[in-house]
Amino acid sequence: VFIALTIGVVVREKLYRLWSVKSALIYILAAGVAAGLVIAWWLDANTAIQTMAQTIYPGQRVTVGGTASLPLLLRGFTNFSTLHQLNSTLSNQSEISCFYYLLLPLGVLVAKKALQKKLTALEWSLTAVCGLLLFYMFIGLPVDLARLSLWGRSAPYRADLALGLASLILTYLLLTRKNQPQDVGFGTKGLAFTASLVWIYIIYRSVSQLDSTITSAMTPNTLMAILLVTAAISYCLITNKLKPFVLMSLGLSLVTTASFHPINIA
Repeated sequence: VFIALTIGVVVREKLYRLWSVKSALIYILAAGVAAGLVIAWWLDANTAIQTMAQTIYPGQRVTVGGTASLPLLLRGFTNFSTLHQLNSTLSNQSEISCFYYLLLPLGVLVAKKALQKKLTALEWSLTAVCGLLLFYMFIGLPVDLARLSLWGRSAPYRADLALGLASLILTYLLLTRKNQPQDVGFGTKGLAFTASLVWIYIIYRSVSQLDSTITSAMTPNTLMAILLVTAAISYCLITNKLKPFVLMSLGLSLVTTASFHPINIA
């Protein structure tokens, strides 16, 4: 994700035109600091790492991806109940936690901006990395590429961390762009309404397919409330309603995680 961000910023701001001896020396210095940190870490930790690398698990584990599913990806929509109460042998409160993804509405907004030719290199690069992460999770990589990239060291659902971060940054960029139209047309509103309904239907179907031990504490009324809020957030995303989008998203996150927060538990 950070490589994609760097490439996007360099291309968008045309930083490659500002190359000079001074900037080259600064980059060399930065690379030296980074190399020094890595070398210091390696000298201190290499014995333990070599020992762990010889173990069958996790040292010799290679995961090529392709094992994710929509219910697994959208498990975060159960967090309102699972973070409070979860009695399942299939997962725990840390593993079940995930983002409230808005992938379909975000995809619609990206497509809309692309057709209007309003996407910068930074937004394109983040869109590409989101696509790459989803490809790894649902389809998978060749074994050699999984080994060389080190992606094979981690289970596909751990890509949630990167996918969530990339989608949040992309959402921010799209919603905070200057000269956004204040009033959207009827076509955009209709598209937003339709996409929001389709997205919450996908969420509902996905949550329904999770094991009953995971969803046992999720009441129909709670699920319906979360779906309605998600639909409203999705609609605001596509129609560029920044303030209600932020307030509803923040409210949903706080209501979900407040009781699970370490300070609150303590």
